[in-house]
Amino acid sequence: MGTPFFDVRTGWVQAMAGFLFLVIAWGSAIAFPLTALFWLSEILQGDPEQRTSSLLFWAAYLLVIGPSVFFMLNMSRQGIRRILRPKRGGKTKTQIFSLWHDNDEAISFLQRVEELPLEPFPRGSLFRGSRGMAVSLGVLAVIAIALANPIIYGTNLADFLHINTEIDPTTGRLEQANSSNVIVASIIGVLIAPAIFTAFYVIYRFLIGGAQEVGARGSLNRFVVGVLRGIAYGRDGDQILCNVSPQSHTHATQEHKITGECAVRMQSGAHDAAGKLIDKYRWALFSVGGDSSASLTSLTTDAMTWDSLIHTTYFDQPEVADAIAAYITAKVKGEATAVSPAPRTPTAASTPEAPVAPEPVSAPVAVDEGPPDAGPSTEEPLGGAQPA
Repeated sequence: MGTPFFDVRTGWVQAMAGFLFLVIAWGSAIAFPLTALFWLSEILQGDPEQRTSSLLFWAAYLLVIGPSVFFMLNMSRQGIRRILRPKRGGKTKTQIFSLWHDNDEAISFLQRVEELPLEPFPRGSLFRGSRGMAVSLGVLAVIAIALANPIIYGTNLADFLHINTEIDPTTGRLEQANSSNVIVASIIGVLIAPAIFTAFYVIYRFLIGGAQEVGARGSLNRFVVGVLRGIAYGRDGDQILCNVSPQSHTHATQEHKITGECAVRMQSGAHDAAGKLIDKYRWALFSVGGDSSASLTSLTTDAMTWDSLIHTTYFDQPEVADAIAAYITAKVKGEATAVSPAPRTPTAASTPEAPVAPEPVSAPVAVDEGPPDAGPSTEEPLGGAQPA
C-alpha cells in the first residue's frame, strides 16, 4: 500500500570478499573439530604427568575457538544470502499486490533523492582546499627553522645546521655555542625561510592536493552520496539501496494504480488537510526568537500531519477497500480452482450410468385388431409420440 521498493546493489569486490570469507569460514569449521580430535588423541597418548595441563589448554582451545568458528560461519552465511538474494523470475513463488497513487509522497520523495545530482566535492574543490593546509605547513616550517633552531642551538641541545666546527682542545669535542654563533644561526634561518616555505607549499599543494583531486575526489563523492542517500532511505546495512520503484525487484508484482475520481479526491483531501496544518502551526514555527522545538515535536505527532499526506490516507477510500477485496477474492477463487480436480468425460468403463427417471404412464393405446390368427399389436406411433 503505497510502498517504495528498493533494489540492492552489491559490487564485485564485495561479492568476491563474501565468497572468499564463506570458503575460509567453512574451512575453519571443518579444520576445528579435526584439530581438536587430533590434539586430544596426542594428549591421551602422551606423557601422563603433563596430561592435566595439556587437557586444560585443550579445553581453553575449545572454549575460545569453538564459539568464534560458529559465529564466523553464521556471519558468512548471512552475507552470502544477501549477495545471492532472490531475483525476479527466480524460484520464489510469492506475489505482491502493489496499490499506489501517482502522487504518493514516500515513493516520489525517495525517487527524487535517488535522481538528485549530489556532488559534495565539486571539480577542483580538493585542490583549492589544499591551499590552507599548504600555507599552514609552510608557516610551521619557517617558524621551526628561523626561531626554534637558534633557540635549540643556543641551549646546546642540537646543531642542526652544523655551525660549530672548531674542536675544544680540552674536551676534544665541538665548542659550545656562543652569542655570535646564535646570531649566525638566526641569520641563516631567516635567509633560507622563503625557500623552506615555498618548498613545503609547493609539495603539499601540488603533490598531495593534486593527488587528492585526481585520485580521491570520485571515491569521496560516491561515499558521501551513499551515506546521505542511505540516511534518507533508512539503510541499516552495508549494501547500496537503489532503483526506487512501486514494483518489487524480487517477487512478481501485480500493480493497481489509483486513478480517476478517487485519485482526485485523495489529492483534494491532502491539500485541504495540509492547509489546516500550516495554519495551526504557522506562527509557532515562524516566530523571531521563539523556541520552535516543542512545535516541531507536536507537528510530528499530530494526527493532522498524517491526514495531510496521500501516503497515509489510502484506507480512508472505499475504492481502495474494494480493490483489495477483489484481489483477495480472485486469489481465493484461483487457488480453489487449482485445488479442485478437473471434470472428466464419462466413459462406459469408468463412470456408472446416471439413473433414468421413470417414464410417465401413457394413456391407453388403441389396439388394431388384425386378422383372426394374428396377435394384438402394441406398436406406438412413429417417434414415440403419444396419441391425443
